Amino acid sequence: MVALALAGCVSLTPQQQAQVDEIQRFADRTADLYSLPRVRISIQPGTNLNIGAVYRQGNVMVNERMLDSSNLTSLMAHELGHYVLGHEPAATASSTAQWQRDQEQRELDANAKAVEILIRVRGMPQRAAVVTVVEHLRQGQRAVDRGAPLTPGHLAPAAEIADLLSRYPDERTPQTGEGPSQPLPMIKGPTRLPAWNVGSEWHYRYESPSDSGVFAWRVARIEDLVGVPHHVITAGTREIFYRVDDRGFTKETLNGKLVREIAPSSWRPVAFPLSVGSSWDMKYTETRPNEPTTEVQRRCVAEAEEAVTVPAGTFATIRIVCNNARTNAWVLTVWYSPAVHHLVREEFLLRAGERTRRELLMFRLK
Repeated sequence: MVALALAGCVSLTPQQQAQVDEIQRFADRTADLYSLPRVRISIQPGTNLNIGAVYRQGNVMVNERMLDSSNLTSLMAHELGHYVLGHEPAATASSTAQWQRDQEQRELDANAKAVEILIRVRGMPQRAAVVTVVEHLRQGQRAVDRGAPLTPGHLAPAAEIADLLSRYPDERTPQTGEGPSQPLPMIKGPTRLPAWNVGSEWHYRYESPSDSGVFAWRVARIEDLVGVPHHVITAGTREIFYRVDDRGFTKETLNGKLVREIAPSSWRPVAFPLSVGSSWDMKYTETRPNEPTTEVQRRCVAEAEEAVTVPAGTFATIRIVCNNARTNAWVLTVWYSPAVHHLVREEFLLRAGERTRRELLMFRLK
């Protein structure tokens, strides 16, 4: 492991370095909360570390590829769980089988401690913390189902999920849309454009037939594009630019490179002031690197008020449906909550044709 930690330098993009800084702060806050010495985060080349991360003797070594992963927060919480629990490699074991059993138990305990850390350090509600770890394990199970080997010392991810849910029985069946037991207050009057202050964040889980995970949207800064102020939203190493005055989408970058841009920036799944029955049309040109430019037309309608339950809680929302204005084919449905200043649920088709759902895990408004 010493040789691994000293392996060659890793060149990081500014966005990746920002992720490293964030997980180091996460580790520092965890150590301080548990009255432990702070741990050091080091980034290892992907070719040198074939697992996501590993904790050893006051160090967490993270695979470079994980800096772009939606599961980075859960991964770090797990490794910090090992640290908080004092898990170090056993000097001896009576047999290989005994080592395997001992290590499997450590991994199960680290999963549970990861939930506790997400609650205590990141301020997540219990349900959101459990879902965050479970979604990470589900992604691992999908990889195993496709033929990937089990990581030494681990049970199958499905077995780890079962163990975690046995420790949190109230979260065995996270609500995914059931109505509340008591009616919520109606949304009064048109909903105005909400404040998106720097530091506000929304955490979501997502699931499609081929993938699942969690990610966080954070308002990182306000930046002018051609003299027009834009909110810059970060999600890992992705940055998304929305006009401040109306939330019109302008462009998206990944690791500092442009991946999508539209002109004019009129794409808005939510238009303000918003009320049931309102509708709006959009026509714009979408550009992606190395792809033909696409002419897009959309029509969105605020159909109804609806109470929606997601892992973050139950919210009064306005359901909005957007269709292709040329063909009338469905494009996406979103549920907007004035209390959250954002979406609590979203359903849409990926470019590959897979239907995907996102649901709110937690949020913080600054």
